[in-house]
Amino acid sequence: MAWRGERQPGDGPRRGAIPVSELTLALKNHVEGAFRRVYVFGEVSGARPAGGGHLYFTLKDA
Repeated sequence: MAWRGERQPGDGPRRGAIPVSELTLALKNHVEGAFRRVYVFGEVSGARPAGGGHLYFTLKDA
């Protein structure tokens, strides 16, 4: 994948390294652009509540 951000690999404090936040943003933009609307089906297992009202679970092929 070609780098499309403002910075180029090698511009950072370590040659060839980019900050985690820039990588996360690049991946987010790439994935959201490739999958505009996705519907999935599968089997939920190991559901467990977490603090703040979140629910963690494993989703597997049905």
